[in-house]
Amino acid sequence: MSRNFSDIKILVTRGIPVKGINMLKKEGFSVTVWPLERPMTEQELIEEGKKYNVLLCLSADKTSNDFLRACSHLEMISLFAVGYDNLDIPILNQLGIPVGYAPGAMTEA
Repeated sequence: MSRNFSDIKILVTRGIPVKGINMLKKEGFSVTVWPLERPMTEQELIEEGKKYNVLLCLSADKTSNDFLRACSHLEMISLFAVGYDNLDIPILNQLGIPVGYAPGAMTEA
């Protein structure tokens, strides 16, 4: 059974280039960007994360083990970043949550 992208709700934790948001929307994803200028608190991240299927965050966003356990339903965590130091990969593997990131994106810079 295939799934419509419009059924997949993505939470973007901080403002990223509008081009990226528009690309996701063009493919049909439901995208919400955290509207405040400040980073989300851990509790806000947990509460908001419970409402979404996918989290798109930056490496500066700390995803604690409490967050990962409370949001173990997530189908993916994607980073607008080269690395993934802010994620506990063994716990993500245990929970079966895949991680997307951009290795080598800064190679030419």
